[in-house]
Amino acid sequence: MARTLEADILVPTLKGLATNGCMDTAARLAYLEGVMTLSEEDLEILNNRNDTRFSQIVRNQVSHRNDEGNIVAEGYATYDPVRGLCITDKGRKLISR
Repeated sequence: MARTLEADILVPTLKGLATNGCMDTAARLAYLEGVMTLSEEDLEILNNRNDTRFSQIVRNQVSHRNDEGNIVAEGYATYDPVRGLCITDKGRKLISR
């Protein structure tokens, strides 16, 4: 099984946001770990860190929010520093297809 990429968690994240409302990083991580099958590489602990490759990908949804292809940059979600990611109408349309 291949390592999970940020693009791979777009739809699952939007489904979680649609169900749970805005979600901070910890809530998104717990939700995604519960609905996705992760590879051994995803579960590897990063060097000099206490977190996994997968948790880094989840955090990147916020830290890469201005990058092309990102859930926020593409308008599928907004970012609020207190509430986390929140789904937009564009995000709802994507998952309703």
